[in-house]
Amino acid sequence: MENLDNINKGVMNNTVLTKGKSKNSGKINQQHSEGRSSARWNEFMNIKFIELCEEEIGKGNRPNSHFNSSGWKNLVRRFNEVTGKNYVYKQLRNHWDSMQKDWILFKKLMHQEIGIGWNPLTNSTEASDEWWAQKLRENGDYNKFRNKDLSLIWFRYDKLFSDIAATGERARAPNQRTNGEFNEVEEHVEIDDIDEMIILE
Repeated sequence: MENLDNINKGVMNNTVLTKGKSKNSGKINQQHSEGRSSARWNEFMNIKFIELCEEEIGKGNRPNSHFNSSGWKNLVRRFNEVTGKNYVYKQLRNHWDSMQKDWILFKKLMHQEIGIGWNPLTNSTEASDEWWAQKLRENGDYNKFRNKDLSLIWFRYDKLFSDIAATGERARAPNQRTNGEFNEVEEHVEIDDIDEMIILE
Protein backbone atom coordinates (compact mmCIF):
# COMPACT_ATOMS: atom_id res chain seq x y z
CA MET A 1 0.00 0.00 0.00
CA GLU A 2 1.40 3.38 -1.02
CA ASN A 3 2.01 5.86 1.70
CA LEU A 4 0.43 9.30 1.81
CA ASP A 5 3.40 11.03 0.16
CA ASN A 6 3.30 8.73 -2.84
CA ILE A 7 -0.43 9.21 -3.27
CA ASN A 8 -0.05 12.99 -3.11
CA LYS A 9 2.67 12.78 -5.77
CA GLY A 10 0.15 11.04 -7.95
CA VAL A 11 -2.17 14.00 -7.59
CA MET A 12 0.58 16.42 -8.57
CA ASN A 13 1.60 14.32 -11.55
CA ASN A 14 -0.58 12.54 -14.08
CA THR A 15 -3.38 11.65 -11.70
CA VAL A 16 -6.37 9.90 -13.21
CA LEU A 17 -9.70 10.13 -11.46
CA THR A 18 -12.09 7.28 -12.15
CA LYS A 19 -15.40 6.40 -10.62
CA GLY A 20 -16.27 2.95 -9.51
CA LYS A 21 -16.65 0.85 -6.40
CA SER A 22 -13.91 -1.42 -5.21
CA LYS A 23 -12.94 -3.02 -1.94
CA ASN A 24 -9.86 -0.83 -1.74
CA SER A 25 -11.43 2.51 -2.71
CA GLY A 26 -12.42 3.43 0.82
CA LYS A 27 -8.97 2.52 2.13
CA ILE A 28 -7.27 4.58 -0.57
CA ASN A 29 -9.32 7.67 0.17
CA GLN A 30 -9.04 7.19 3.93
CA GLN A 31 -5.28 6.96 3.69
CA HIS A 32 -5.20 9.88 1.28
CA SER A 33 -7.04 12.12 3.76
CA GLU A 34 -5.31 11.09 6.98
CA GLY A 35 -3.28 13.83 8.62
CA ARG A 36 -4.53 16.47 6.19
CA SER A 37 -5.90 19.62 7.83
CA SER A 38 -8.71 21.72 6.43
CA ALA A 39 -7.73 23.79 3.43
CA ARG A 40 -7.08 27.46 4.12
CA TRP A 41 -8.32 29.76 1.36
CA ASN A 42 -7.27 33.34 0.70
CA GLU A 43 -8.50 35.77 -1.94
CA PHE A 44 -5.75 34.91 -4.44
CA MET A 45 -6.44 31.18 -4.18
CA ASN A 46 -10.19 31.71 -4.46
CA ILE A 47 -9.84 33.83 -7.60
CA LYS A 48 -7.48 31.31 -9.21
CA PHE A 49 -9.89 28.50 -8.38
CA ILE A 50 -12.77 30.45 -9.96
CA GLU A 51 -10.70 31.12 -13.09
CA LEU A 52 -9.79 27.46 -13.43
CA CYS A 53 -13.41 26.42 -12.89
CA GLU A 54 -14.48 28.80 -15.65
CA GLU A 55 -11.90 27.24 -17.96
CA GLU A 56 -13.15 23.73 -17.26
CA ILE A 57 -16.77 24.79 -17.79
CA GLY A 58 -15.71 26.29 -21.12
CA LYS A 59 -14.18 22.94 -22.06
CA GLY A 60 -17.48 21.17 -21.29
CA ASN A 61 -16.12 19.38 -18.23
CA ARG A 62 -19.04 20.29 -15.98
CA PRO A 63 -21.93 18.39 -17.62
CA ASN A 64 -24.15 18.65 -14.53
CA SER A 65 -23.83 20.03 -11.00
CA HIS A 66 -20.17 19.01 -10.64
CA PHE A 67 -17.15 18.52 -12.85
CA ASN A 68 -16.50 15.21 -14.51
CA SER A 69 -13.35 13.20 -13.81
CA SER A 70 -11.36 15.07 -16.48
CA GLY A 71 -12.46 18.39 -15.04
CA TRP A 72 -11.47 17.46 -11.49
CA LYS A 73 -8.15 16.04 -12.64
CA ASN A 74 -7.36 19.29 -14.46
CA LEU A 75 -8.51 21.42 -11.53
CA VAL A 76 -6.37 19.59 -8.98
CA ARG A 77 -3.28 19.66 -11.19
CA ARG A 78 -3.60 23.28 -12.39
CA PHE A 79 -4.66 24.69 -9.01
CA ASN A 80 -1.62 23.23 -7.31
CA GLU A 81 0.63 24.47 -10.12
CA VAL A 82 -0.54 28.09 -9.92
CA THR A 83 -0.81 28.32 -6.13
CA GLY A 84 2.10 26.16 -5.03
CA LYS A 85 -0.26 24.20 -2.79
CA ASN A 86 -0.74 20.46 -2.55
CA TYR A 87 -4.51 20.31 -2.24
CA VAL A 88 -6.40 17.17 -3.12
CA TYR A 89 -9.68 16.49 -4.85
CA LYS A 90 -11.75 16.46 -1.67
CA GLN A 91 -10.48 19.87 -0.56
CA LEU A 92 -11.33 21.47 -3.90
CA ARG A 93 -14.67 19.67 -3.99
CA ASN A 94 -15.56 20.99 -0.53
CA HIS A 95 -14.68 24.53 -1.62
CA TRP A 96 -16.85 24.19 -4.74
CA ASP A 97 -19.79 22.99 -2.62
CA SER A 98 -19.27 25.84 -0.16
CA MET A 99 -19.22 28.41 -2.97
CA GLN A 100 -22.41 26.97 -4.44
CA LYS A 101 -24.20 27.12 -1.08
CA ASP A 102 -23.11 30.74 -0.61
CA TRP A 103 -24.39 31.60 -4.08
CA ILE A 104 -27.77 29.97 -3.42
CA LEU A 105 -28.12 31.82 -0.12
CA PHE A 106 -27.07 35.12 -1.71
CA LYS A 107 -29.60 34.72 -4.53
CA LYS A 108 -32.30 33.97 -1.99
CA LEU A 109 -31.38 37.10 -0.05
CA MET A 110 -31.31 39.39 -3.09
CA HIS A 111 -34.28 38.03 -5.04
CA GLN A 112 -36.75 36.98 -2.38
CA GLU A 113 -36.39 39.80 0.10
CA ILE A 114 -37.52 43.42 0.10
CA GLY A 115 -35.68 46.21 1.84
CA ILE A 116 -32.24 45.29 0.52
CA GLY A 117 -30.42 46.78 -2.42
CA TRP A 118 -27.10 46.67 -4.25
CA ASN A 119 -24.49 49.44 -4.20
CA PRO A 120 -22.44 49.26 -7.46
CA LEU A 121 -19.83 51.67 -6.09
CA THR A 122 -18.88 49.45 -3.16
CA ASN A 123 -20.08 46.12 -4.62
CA SER A 124 -21.99 45.49 -1.42
CA THR A 125 -25.54 45.13 -0.16
CA GLU A 126 -27.45 48.05 1.32
CA ALA A 127 -30.09 47.72 4.04
CA SER A 128 -30.96 49.32 7.34
CA ASP A 129 -29.59 48.06 10.65
CA GLU A 130 -33.13 47.11 11.66
CA TRP A 131 -33.55 45.06 8.49
CA TRP A 132 -30.28 43.21 9.11
CA ALA A 133 -31.15 42.57 12.74
CA GLN A 134 -34.36 40.82 11.66
CA LYS A 135 -32.66 38.83 8.87
CA LEU A 136 -29.84 37.66 11.14
CA ARG A 137 -32.38 36.38 13.64
CA GLU A 138 -33.86 34.30 10.82
CA ASN A 139 -30.52 33.02 9.54
CA GLY A 140 -27.15 33.97 11.00
CA ASP A 141 -25.41 32.89 7.79
CA TYR A 142 -26.70 36.06 6.13
CA ASN A 143 -24.04 37.96 8.08
CA LYS A 144 -21.42 36.94 5.49
CA PHE A 145 -23.19 39.28 3.03
CA ARG A 146 -23.29 42.33 5.31
CA ASN A 147 -20.78 45.17 4.83
CA LYS A 148 -18.60 42.99 2.60
CA ASP A 149 -17.19 43.36 -0.91
CA LEU A 150 -19.31 40.82 -2.78
CA SER A 151 -17.96 41.48 -6.27
CA LEU A 152 -16.85 37.87 -6.76
CA ILE A 153 -20.19 36.33 -5.87
CA TRP A 154 -22.07 39.04 -7.80
CA PHE A 155 -20.02 38.94 -11.01
CA ARG A 156 -18.39 35.51 -11.12
CA TYR A 157 -20.52 32.92 -9.32
CA ASP A 158 -23.45 33.19 -11.76
CA LYS A 159 -21.28 31.78 -14.53
CA LEU A 160 -20.37 28.85 -12.33
CA PHE A 161 -23.78 27.97 -10.91
CA SER A 162 -26.68 29.76 -12.64
CA ASP A 163 -27.66 26.82 -14.85
CA ILE A 164 -27.52 24.19 -12.10
CA ALA A 165 -30.81 23.04 -10.59
CA ALA A 166 -31.31 20.98 -7.45
CA THR A 167 -31.44 17.84 -9.58
CA GLY A 168 -27.91 18.45 -10.80
CA GLU A 169 -29.09 19.11 -14.35
CA ARG A 170 -28.78 22.32 -16.30
CA ALA A 171 -31.85 24.49 -15.92
CA ARG A 172 -33.15 28.05 -15.85
CA ALA A 173 -31.23 30.60 -13.86
CA PRO A 174 -32.75 30.92 -10.37
CA ASN A 175 -33.84 34.52 -10.93
CA GLN A 176 -36.20 33.43 -13.71
CA ARG A 177 -39.83 32.93 -12.85
CA THR A 178 -42.26 30.26 -13.92
CA ASN A 179 -45.99 31.03 -13.76
CA GLY A 180 -45.14 34.09 -11.68
CA GLU A 181 -43.37 32.01 -9.04
CA PHE A 182 -39.72 32.32 -8.08
CA ASN A 183 -37.75 29.35 -9.38
CA GLU A 184 -35.62 28.74 -6.29
CA VAL A 185 -32.69 26.37 -6.34
CA GLU A 186 -32.84 24.26 -3.21
CA GLU A 187 -29.85 24.25 -0.90
CA HIS A 188 -29.32 20.57 -1.65
CA VAL A 189 -26.08 19.81 -3.45
CA GLU A 190 -25.62 16.41 -5.01
CA ILE A 191 -22.41 14.87 -3.73
CA ASP A 192 -21.11 11.62 -5.14
CA ASP A 193 -19.81 9.12 -2.61
CA ILE A 194 -16.21 10.12 -1.98
CA ASP A 195 -15.36 6.44 -1.57
CA GLU A 196 -16.20 5.98 -5.24
CA MET A 197 -13.47 8.39 -6.32
CA ILE A 198 -10.32 6.30 -6.73
CA ILE A 199 -6.99 8.09 -7.12
CA LEU A 200 -4.53 6.26 -9.32
CA GLU A 201 -1.02 7.12 -10.43
